Amino acid sequence: NAGNNTVAVGYAAAKGVEDVTSTSGVTAVGYGALRNITSVSNATAVGYEAGRDNTTGNNLSAFGVYAALQNTTGIDNTAIGRSAGYGNTTGQYNTSVGAYAATYNVTGNYNVSIGRAANHRNTSGNNNTVVGFSAAYGEADVSDFSNTTAIGHKALHELTTGDDNTAVGHEAGKNLTTGHSNTLIGKDAGETLTTTNNNVLIGDSAGQLSSGDANHFIGSSAGIYSTTGNNNVGIGWSALKGKQGVSTYANNNAIGYRALYQLETGNLNQAFGRDAGYALKTGGNNVFFGHEAGYSVTG
Repeated sequence: NAGNNTVAVGYAAAKGVEDVTSTSGVTAVGYGALRNITSVSNATAVGYEAGRDNTTGNNLSAFGVYAALQNTTGIDNTAIGRSAGYGNTTGQYNTSVGAYAATYNVTGNYNVSIGRAANHRNTSGNNNTVVGFSAAYGEADVSDFSNTTAIGHKALHELTTGDDNTAVGHEAGKNLTTGHSNTLIGKDAGETLTTTNNNVLIGDSAGQLSSGDANHFIGSSAGIYSTTGNNNVGIGWSALKGKQGVSTYANNNAIGYRALYQLETGNLNQAFGRDAGYALKTGGNNVFFGHEAGYSVTG
């Protein structure tokens, strides 16, 4: 064996394949830790079978039972926590912190997964930042998403193949699966989106029940009861709030506190100002400009 600056503590720790090893700067502590290394530099594995299958992956840091267990040639990976980074084989430059964080990542690169079961099921996606309990958890044998940011408890929990999504907040975008290019910020923002795209929902419960495309709801409860409508802009507290189970409006612009507050099926309306078009429900092609403009018009 050829080894330099190597520390091995525990049964079969840093044992090597067929006793032919060339190592430098290796620390293996625990049963089977770094058991299969052949030519590795700067690898540290602490825990039962941590980094077990690593052969030539350099600059590996694995702490915890089964952490980075299947890493073979992936370089510059950090896995901290039980089964963190467990399935990674050739993926590089990944940071996985928390029990079961990025457990099923196999070939994905440049991922940051922090929190219990964060980014758990993603297999080959790249450039993801996931922070929070079960954030971007994914679905078995399906999840492969990239360029995604999920921060918060169960944010983007069900994501499978949707790319370029940003969700920040408790259960923001929780049910999104294949939708892409959505920005969801706030508790429960866009919670029921599944396959829709290009939405910007910012604020507590903004667009919470929406399933439409290209909606922009900004403000607490803005567009909260919008369902299937598309291409709406609602800015302000409860702007375009609507009625639960009824509101399917589309192509409306409402800017101001409670603007178009009660809208249900009306389309192509413009309301600017506090309580502008407040009572409008079914009317279309209206323009309300000013404080309480068209307040009692129902349409």
